[in-house]
Amino acid sequence: MKLTGILVDFFFPPRCLVCGKLGQWLHPDCRKSLPYISQPYCPVCGAPLNGSRCYSALCNMPSRYLDAAGSVFMHTGTIRQSVLKLKYRGVRALAGVLGAEMAVVINRQGWQDSDLLVPVPLHSTHLRKRGYNQAGLLAQSIRVVCKLKLDEMHLVRVRQTRSQVGLGLYERAENVANAFEWRGASLAGKNILLVDDVCTTGATLNACGTVLKGAGANLVRAITLTREVKH
Repeated sequence: MKLTGILVDFFFPPRCLVCGKLGQWLHPDCRKSLPYISQPYCPVCGAPLNGSRCYSALCNMPSRYLDAAGSVFMHTGTIRQSVLKLKYRGVRALAGVLGAEMAVVINRQGWQDSDLLVPVPLHSTHLRKRGYNQAGLLAQSIRVVCKLKLDEMHLVRVRQTRSQVGLGLYERAENVANAFEWRGASLAGKNILLVDDVCTTGATLNACGTVLKGAGANLVRAITLTREVKH
């Protein structure tokens, strides 16, 4: 662990994400106010449903390489702020409690048959600057809870892309096209579970799914902490 990480953990002790009191990241009573995604949600992409048909960008992609996706929370309020703390403010300790929430969804969906957890990678430039990959931290927490094998090495972001924030559906897909490579052994017959912090349109997850399927994966599913839904 880097010295900066130790100092951040020291100066940011567990404080409830909802009520702000010191002691733990989430009090049992406070969990009730969090924006959990509950039924009805799409069985394919995990987005909340407003009717019988899903209109999400992920479900309606012309070429979709993800077999299924799921998320724990809507990307709003307290949880959105928690993602920002984990991602940009170095509060890495949040990955433990948030990853455990993701593990609940994995068990609910029956995805314990996954052969490999694979976090969505950062480009090496961003990784050096940030010092850690938030998706990797979440995947490490999931690995402990779900007893799944983790591979953080072989899915590589080979092209530095601009931020997806503010981009439309087709711009997002174009931005991450050919940005990833699988540099490991064949995935023939294996079920892969991608891990990331946020799903907006699913373009990044789908781009990863493309190369994992190209490497022989049988199923590629994705779990994210939050889901941003635009109507």
